[in-house]
Amino acid sequence: NLYLSPWLYSILVAIYLLISGNRYGSGSISLGMFLAGLEIIKKAGEACDGIYKAFMDLQQRVPDLFRVVMLINLEVDVPHRMAITRARRKTTAALRQELREKGSCGIPIDCLDIRIRDGSCVFLKTVGNLESLDAHHRRPCAIQQGLLAALVGPKAEGKGNMLRLISGAILPDEPYQVFVPSHLRVVHVASECYFFRDTLYQNLVFGVAAGDPDGQVERVIKICEKIGLYKRILDMVRTSDEKGAWLHELSSTQRSLLCLVRALVTNPEVLCLHKPTMQFDDRTSEKVLGLMNEFCRSKGLEQDNSKRHLRRPRTCIFTSS
Repeated sequence: NLYLSPWLYSILVAIYLLISGNRYGSGSISLGMFLAGLEIIKKAGEACDGIYKAFMDLQQRVPDLFRVVMLINLEVDVPHRMAITRARRKTTAALRQELREKGSCGIPIDCLDIRIRDGSCVFLKTVGNLESLDAHHRRPCAIQQGLLAALVGPKAEGKGNMLRLISGAILPDEPYQVFVPSHLRVVHVASECYFFRDTLYQNLVFGVAAGDPDGQVERVIKICEKIGLYKRILDMVRTSDEKGAWLHELSSTQRSLLCLVRALVTNPEVLCLHKPTMQFDDRTSEKVLGLMNEFCRSKGLEQDNSKRHLRRPRTCIFTSS
């Protein structure tokens, strides 16, 4: 395609020479007119060559432009998400006012449960007060704030989807199918672990506001130590390697542990974990579950214990077979 324009220019010059050359030879035109005509053809050829190259460049961009236009015109979930958000805010305000009038809770906003209307959880276990629901009898259930709760059941029963509904990773068909108090910040940790190309520290504090004490290096290091990461990983957290070379030095187990660290560092009110112990041995699994329990009991990890009563409850919900 790049040779088409020069060839057309050469053919046009040849035709001009054939016609105008005979006219110049017969004395019909002067030498000046013959050379001026040749210069005009040269300028026209250069202009056409530029236009042709621009057209070819545009033709290469058409597929990308087509994909962008397709993405822009795809249906969005903004209206549905807005309806769910407004419904949750309205329900949160009504329930808070109801608890305030009853006077049965010191801080009403901390007594609002996470509710699953259609009972899609197969059965629910809460640490400290184990309660199992019949796997074949689905019913509405509620998860109190401050508990470590497990969605347990057979494979392919929708535990992962229910966890995504609670966390907002996917939206329910109806606003009141799953109710999460609107003031709660929820973090969802999938079974797959992803990192971006930056320092390990920046990956671990992703989601923490700049200047927030939760993002201090020493706090991140202490959480890494609690979960059982080796000193070599701790040194990686302290280094400033932005090329991502550390990514190739991590095993799959270490990646999974670091994903849990990242979630715990963000210190959300509700932490949703999909099969958090799937890739670990019994010893590591026990340590991870103990850390999740401490997260709920202490209302966050590596926080000021003297201000524990001022912090909101921390809830951890995870799936298990």
